[in-house]
Amino acid sequence: DDLTDPVMVFANENDRGRIAARQDDGPLYRLWEVAGTAHYDQYGLVQAQDDTGDPETVAQWFETMRNPTADPVEGFSCAVPINTGPATFVMRALIRSLNTWLVDGTPAPRAARLETASTRPLVYKEDEFGNVLGGIRTPAVEAPVARINGLGQPTGGAGVFCFLFGITVPFTDEQLVGIYQTHENFVSAWNDATQSALRAGFILEKDAEDLQAAADQSSILRMSAF
Repeated sequence: DDLTDPVMVFANENDRGRIAARQDDGPLYRLWEVAGTAHYDQYGLVQAQDDTGDPETVAQWFETMRNPTADPVEGFSCAVPINTGPATFVMRALIRSLNTWLVDGTPAPRAARLETASTRPLVYKEDEFGNVLGGIRTPAVEAPVARINGLGQPTGGAGVFCFLFGITVPFTDEQLVGIYQTHENFVSAWNDATQSALRAGFILEKDAEDLQAAADQSSILRMSAF
């Protein structure tokens, strides 16, 4: 409560220490806890290196949720496929919101907290798909095609920091059929979730357009994919 300038905190699922440091939003403070995110992820290791804002990069990101890897870069190998979450899209919105707050004085949106069953040890509440409840919701967790968590990476593997990278478990075709039945239903659910996040101020308009295009062009539940 002693801030003189706006401060925004981006928090992912596996930054355990910040749970104890949680505080309420205030006149100059916002905490954004983002569901489906890890300390670092597939996008940060790979797609970010060449991302110039092209829709193709968002499409590539989308496909990593369906085809995650435990070996994202040479010399770095984890026990199971790493997190392919939506952190980058929310971070972009956060930077925009912070800039607007500083320049125009328009406060950033407030966000719900991730839901916990226990804080010591840290245990999150999860939906039926294994994705964490609460926090900032993006289509990656509201219209999921995979279980995407910040926690759960087993110890071991060549990467000593693998515990920071979370996990991704793609849904089977049978699971996707059970959830969405058709490609069109999936795209509709994905687009609804994208527009909800856009209206809430947690993703940018250009990213929303690219996210919707990626889902529409995807092979999710297309007849030719079976």
